[in-house]
Amino acid sequence: MAVTAKTAGINALINLVFLLVMGVDTPVVWSFLYFFLDFIPTLGFVIALIPPTFVTLLMYGWKRALLVAGGLILTNLIVDNVVTPIFMKHAVDVSFLDITLSLVIWAFLLRLTGAILAIPLTLALRKFVAKNADESEPALNLSG
Repeated sequence: MAVTAKTAGINALINLVFLLVMGVDTPVVWSFLYFFLDFIPTLGFVIALIPPTFVTLLMYGWKRALLVAGGLILTNLIVDNVVTPIFMKHAVDVSFLDITLSLVIWAFLLRLTGAILAIPLTLALRKFVAKNADESEPALNLSG
């Protein structure tokens, strides 16, 4: 949640500047809407994209509306594919190799469910193994 809040805030600020430059009416409202809808994966972005594009279409025509939609899509792609992985790496301390291997293994074992839950399952398994490794006590004490 914290990583999503940070990246949504960054993207909302970038979108605010972009909408101000493009001259879209009420850019602060659209940026707040984008921030809150960014917590809904995929669908939230589509819902947040429609109002400023439609307002631009009504005010300035289809060319500027297309530029606004393209700019919002571009900022979303950059933040989702560049900034978010950087924050996620620092937040959960998972390497790219860990992510790739966990996706392959969990998807093989549990199919689509495993692919969706690969990272949380891997982190839980890592925590479980680390906890049990610290508590390694001999099962049978023969010295005494």
